[in-house]
Amino acid sequence: MKSLNKILPLAFLCLGLSACLDEEDPLTGRDTEASPNLIEFYSEDPAEHPSAERIYTEVTKSFEIVPEANFDVVISYSGKNNAPEDIVVGVKVDEAALKAFNNKIIADAREAAMAGIEDPDEAKEAADDAEAHADVYDMMPANLYSVPSEITIKRGERRATLPITVKPALFDFAFKYGLPLTITTASQGVISGNFSTVIYSIGAKNKYDGIYTIQAGSNITRNTATGPDPSLSGDPAGEDIALVTLSANTVSFEPVWANGTSIGGIDNTILRINPDNTVTVTSSNPSLKNTPGKENKYDPATKTFTINIDWGSGAATRVLNYVMKYNKSR
Repeated sequence: MKSLNKILPLAFLCLGLSACLDEEDPLTGRDTEASPNLIEFYSEDPAEHPSAERIYTEVTKSFEIVPEANFDVVISYSGKNNAPEDIVVGVKVDEAALKAFNNKIIADAREAAMAGIEDPDEAKEAADDAEAHADVYDMMPANLYSVPSEITIKRGERRATLPITVKPALFDFAFKYGLPLTITTASQGVISGNFSTVIYSIGAKNKYDGIYTIQAGSNITRNTATGPDPSLSGDPAGEDIALVTLSANTVSFEPVWANGTSIGGIDNTILRINPDNTVTVTSSNPSLKNTPGKENKYDPATKTFTINIDWGSGAATRVLNYVMKYNKSR
């Protein structure tokens, strides 16, 4: 099982490239005058369409930690015509689709890890390590969701909404849940080859998750041999930072320079909120650390983080002092 390092969570799964989209879809390329209507999962969000890289696109569905939460899945009779009659569409939770998705992630990870390694044993070792760390989904347990087995697109209409219920209060942060749905039957029309399967990446938000705004008086310094870099150093007040749930008491953190641009070299920076509300900051960069003698804390009363960290060595040190206050949910 894989740890939930991104609440990641959901993706439209493209199983082939033979069929296209509704004429009203912003990404359509299909000649609807010459093509039959298709039964498919529908979205106007370009982020929820397949990509060429992995066949699928992943889009997060995250929820507050409440007993039950709901979201809607739109199923469409896509094309030039409205439904000529009531169309009953069958839907199932498709574990095989999730397995195929995971297998593609693993295959890509193994291929990337072996690239450029000539020794077969070293290549296999690298591939096996990449597979062990591949960011795959865990099948969502049946007690955590409710999915209707069918939905009806009414005569004269084009779309129907499938209501999905999940139970975030029962989610285990140790798992990365995938909820795969497939259109299995339709009483009228052709089932799409592109959008007949959708995989939802489902996660809960911990109480620290959200968009935080950097407060006035904060500072970031990029030191160089000739002194602080004036283009990147200074007060980044007003910049918004997304803190994304990783576990019950950790969030990912992507700091920015004073001009709002991303900081390189400190990937996978994590804030761990301790029981006493002190904060421990870690990163893939081993030199990054809490600045000695400075506060790193979370104030639950005001939903404010105070972060003081530094990294680098010699003349190339970086020093960050942020006060970040909760602004809104992601």
